[in-house]
Amino acid sequence: EHFIAEHAVTLLGDIADDRAFHLLETAYMTARNVWVKINVLSVYHRASQARILEFLKRTGVLQCPEDNIRATAVAMLGRVNNPTLARVFLGMMKDKNDRVRANAVEGLGACMTGPQLAHFLFPLVEDKNNRVRANALVLLLKQGMRQAERYLTEMVQHANALFRASAAFVLGEIPYAPNRRELLNTLLDDSHSMVSKQAERALEKRVAA
Repeated sequence: EHFIAEHAVTLLGDIADDRAFHLLETAYMTARNVWVKINVLSVYHRASQARILEFLKRTGVLQCPEDNIRATAVAMLGRVNNPTLARVFLGMMKDKNDRVRANAVEGLGACMTGPQLAHFLFPLVEDKNNRVRANALVLLLKQGMRQAERYLTEMVQHANALFRASAAFVLGEIPYAPNRRELLNTLLDDSHSMVSKQAERALEKRVAA
């Protein structure tokens, strides 16, 4: 049943007309399987902004008790690229779930820039979660906020391998600089395979660029 529903949702997402989105909303509201709901959210970003906002209002998806659903919904909103959604992302950055918060950081970066963005993100460069911290650093460093450099260095030197792997991810996303190559070299030599593999992916992105 889940397999059939998943393919039906994908087909409706490809059709992407008013009738298809109406059926997708109905599927979301009536589905008992969490993953069917997530599949709906994963294609609903193709709808118009107005329809997406109405969908969120009618379904209350951002208040759903399922963490995976809220996280997927926030990720979907991040693809809308609408500055008026900033207050939604700021609210979701306070969510109890780290994945939701990390996605909200990305969403905020899609609709806000400059000092205003830095104001909200700087408190997160020491966040307890590696992905939240990494997403904040990517956005700050892409904006040229040099004050964030020392927090990246701290992540490279972190005792927890998850944070070091996230530091490698950051280095693959931000512009090249000599000091950043030194940090990447450190992670390439990391004794933990998860870290060194992520560093290799970051290096490949540098070469491809």
